[in-house]
Amino acid sequence: MNNKNPEVAMESIHIEKASLSNLVADQLAEYIYNGKWELGQQIPSEAQLTQMFNVSRVSIRSALNVLRERGLIRTIQGKGSFVQSAVNVPHVKFALSERDYLEIIDLRTAIEEYVISRLLESGLDKEDEKAIKEQLDLLIYWSTKPHYDYEQMCQADYKFHLCITRASKNNLFSSIIESSEEQIISFLLASNKIVYGNYVQSHIDLFDALKNSNRNKTEKLTSEFRKSQQMKFN
Repeated sequence: MNNKNPEVAMESIHIEKASLSNLVADQLAEYIYNGKWELGQQIPSEAQLTQMFNVSRVSIRSALNVLRERGLIRTIQGKGSFVQSAVNVPHVKFALSERDYLEIIDLRTAIEEYVISRLLESGLDKEDEKAIKEQLDLLIYWSTKPHYDYEQMCQADYKFHLCITRASKNNLFSSIIESSEEQIISFLLASNKIVYGNYVQSHIDLFDALKNSNRNKTEKLTSEFRKSQQMKFN
């Protein structure tokens, strides 16, 4: 990983006062999207950015927070901020509040608890089992070196759970999850679930439990999923 500070021209960048932090955030995001700042690279300090954009440090801090919410950067205390994702897709730009996060947790968990209960009664058919397994394989692939890509992991995570929902044959629930794609993926990007050590393993275990109609195991995993997500706000 390249941790050196990039050589950035310190020319003054004048911005209108309205929505300063969002405008700065959009400009910083463009540096990432166009490759000026590469994946893993450390971005300029708050002091440098304040000079570059000729705005207050408060505006810079707010802009950096927007980038963190979009999943574009991560900040390490005492070291600085680093580019975490360099892919320009619509859902990356969808910023969420704490209330939004909690509502998404409740939505996903409530639907999945019902769906899993149905699937434990009916069982997985071969076609649905194959679809879920394909997304699980992608999640495993993108989580391992040299392929590691957190954004692709989030995509596979979303599709893994979508396939589980579709397997219940409940069109309403499937439509809700499909229409919430941008919010859910933004949530996954910003929550950095990978910090929980059993992130990928929990998906493997859930697939195995569903395939084998293990009710106790699936209920335990669903409960652990909700708790792990809520840890972000405790």
